[in-house]
Amino acid sequence: MKDSVTLFVIILFLPYASFSYTPLIMGKGVGVSLTMTNSLIIHGDGDLLNKTAQFGWSGTGSVLDPIIISNLEIVFDNWSLNAIEISNVSLSIVIKDSFLNGSFLNGISLSNVSSVSVMSLNVTNFSGTGISVKGFGNETFTLEHSFISANGNAIDAYNYSAISISDSQLNGQRGIRCQFSGCGIFRNTISAKTGYGIYINYPFNFEIANNSISSETNGIDIYSYSQPLQVNPVFVVSQNLIVTNYYGITAYFTPFLNITGNTVSGAFYESIYTYYTSNMTIDDNHLEFGGIFVNPIETAIFSMKGNTLAGIPIFYGNGINDMTLTDVSQVFLINSSNIDIDSNILQINTDAITLINSTSISITGSVLNTKKTGITAEHVNGLTVEDLVFSGNQAFDITDSANLILASNLINEESQSRYYSVSNMLIQNNMINGYFGYLYNASHVTIESNRVSNNDFDDYPILDGVLMDMLNIRDNYLSGGEDGFVLDSIFNSTISSNVILESGGTALQFSSSSNVSIVNNIIVNHQTGILGSFSSHVVISDNWAFNTLTGVELSVADTALIFGNDLDGFDFGISLQDISNSSLFSNIFVSPNKISRIKNLSNVSFTFNDFVQSVPFSVMMDSSSGNFANVTFDQNYWSGYEANDTNSDGLADDPYEVYQGVFDNNSHIDANNDPRNDILVIPDNLVLIAEGSPQEICWTISNLLIAPYSLFADGVLIDEGYLNSSQFCYSFTPAANKSSTVNLLVHGYLDLIQSSVVIIPAPSTSTLTSISETTNLETITVTKTAEGLPSFSSSSSVESSTSETSPYPLFFFLLTLFLVPYYKKRRNKLNEN
Repeated sequence: MKDSVTLFVIILFLPYASFSYTPLIMGKGVGVSLTMTNSLIIHGDGDLLNKTAQFGWSGTGSVLDPIIISNLEIVFDNWSLNAIEISNVSLSIVIKDSFLNGSFLNGISLSNVSSVSVMSLNVTNFSGTGISVKGFGNETFTLEHSFISANGNAIDAYNYSAISISDSQLNGQRGIRCQFSGCGIFRNTISAKTGYGIYINYPFNFEIANNSISSETNGIDIYSYSQPLQVNPVFVVSQNLIVTNYYGITAYFTPFLNITGNTVSGAFYESIYTYYTSNMTIDDNHLEFGGIFVNPIETAIFSMKGNTLAGIPIFYGNGINDMTLTDVSQVFLINSSNIDIDSNILQINTDAITLINSTSISITGSVLNTKKTGITAEHVNGLTVEDLVFSGNQAFDITDSANLILASNLINEESQSRYYSVSNMLIQNNMINGYFGYLYNASHVTIESNRVSNNDFDDYPILDGVLMDMLNIRDNYLSGGEDGFVLDSIFNSTISSNVILESGGTALQFSSSSNVSIVNNIIVNHQTGILGSFSSHVVISDNWAFNTLTGVELSVADTALIFGNDLDGFDFGISLQDISNSSLFSNIFVSPNKISRIKNLSNVSFTFNDFVQSVPFSVMMDSSSGNFANVTFDQNYWSGYEANDTNSDGLADDPYEVYQGVFDNNSHIDANNDPRNDILVIPDNLVLIAEGSPQEICWTISNLLIAPYSLFADGVLIDEGYLNSSQFCYSFTPAANKSSTVNLLVHGYLDLIQSSVVIIPAPSTSTLTSISETTNLETITVTKTAEGLPSFSSSSSVESSTSETSPYPLFFFLLTLFLVPYYKKRRNKLNEN
């Protein structure tokens, strides 16, 4: 039997051969050898003394002469029993040189045993805990030079005044759990297969030092009270080597904690994570990938120095001024001013840069790759972030801050950046793949000339804003996302000249707002173009919405001006409900169906609008609530109305009945507004890896008359006027060794007097250091049919360049499928007359 057991133990040790600790080869020692196939159970001092006499154990049970239980070999299988069970004993005990093997509840179970010392013990428990220790708060337990392997916790200790575990190898699903106790854990090799290495819960004191810990989740997990269980506690975690798949060291509500000289590798999240843990010392720790997270940092740190992340220093500064930081891996700044953070590369699993109560901070040229937040700022006055390259979860988390500039950054984020209680903020010329952000309680904010593409994410709006005053959103290019702009409670604000393409829902939504202007936006491929509710003093003008179900939908609004818009909707060009004191004029409403939905209006006028459709005209009016008063129609064009104009004044001889008893007495025979045959949108992504020298990108648009037109590159208006055949060039200087994207957008009215249209994005390769691998050339040809309607055909070719870097598609989008029905609607109204 002994030989077979010895062979089993040798095999059991093989999986742990990589650890530094070598299990002790135990002899039988002095005393009687006892081999058992059932539990050793001792209840009370009398039972202990009787078994001492029975088995020939030595000692009287005093502190100086403890009873020594040695040379035990217990092998049995009963998962409901303990191999050794001792309870309610006030005498001192030593258990040593013993071997426990099998499937049992606990290898050793100690309950209310005054003083137990265990040494040179070998426990293999295939079902439960290695050693379980429970007391009433005044007992002591010591384990040293032992090997414990268990299917549950290797060691589970509860409510002992002093627990000491040292120089042992401990293997289990979880390592050591020490609760409501004084815990000393030294020089152990701990392997936790599915859980924590060491878990400390509500300790009196603890010191965890010089251990080698391998854990599936947290290496060391500490949770204490907000106030220690005793005065002047000693809380130390030092000189440990931790290999973990999740967190390295976590601490919650544990004041006066000293984390020093530890090495953490493999942490998927933070290597050191603390929450409401104050007066800490975090010095000289060496972290492989997961950095340090401290919350709230203002009261947490007594000392933080000498820490490294991937061999690069972590910088912590409290009350520093006038400094430039380079070659740092993570930054914490508190109560600091005039700090430049320049040209840093941070690839970590936690927040990269944290700024608290600081002024005049500049961050330029940094590369942040993190699973959390790139820049966290709280109570910061004067922050500039430029030429940042970010990849991760969230680029910015900014709270209670002012005078902010976020410009020319390249951002790839999985969730929205957040801006709470900010003022005087400029967000400009950023390229974002993901969500733009969430703004709350913001004032004097300008968001301009940003490009946001969110084709991979659809959980949130691209921009979500609540409670904002003096907001200016202009010249941005948005595509994808669940919605475009979703704004609630905005005041004295303007949204203008944005291009919003292809979201799953609404392009631009506002509610509970006043003094809002929505002007000159281009909206393509949405369920609803502009959606507004519960608002007053709203201006919606010169917007173009194409391929929507509803162009503009407005409900519960007072004092709205809607003019100069071109609104196409498959269901409704415009939908109005519960509107008062408002005017709609010089708009084009296009729909193959009902054109408009009108319900519960008061003091609303429709003047000089064009109502265009391909089926007999109808307007939905609902006067059932009795709130349909003083609604007037005058000098509108109705595409389905065939009327005489005997005096050739351009007005129909007979009034047009819009609804029962409601007339347009001066309806126009011809359209009031210039027919907008089409709007040409060319999102053209040219991605460059350049050396920082000036570059010139050129496009050729030939055999085409666009009159008038506007040309945008990267959201900036670079030319405007009339065009027949021309080449457009856009000059810019990209950042060195960084991806840059240039976008071309043409917006205008097409006058089809030319026989064909050829659109070719043609970069001038001679001026580029490198371009994408292929250049796609798309040719769209337009010819007139016998009926005078345009027809379209397209062809593509590929022109190769000399570079082999960064293959990205160059030209991918034109609304060809929608152009034919669009032209037919436009031309019908002209041909019919």
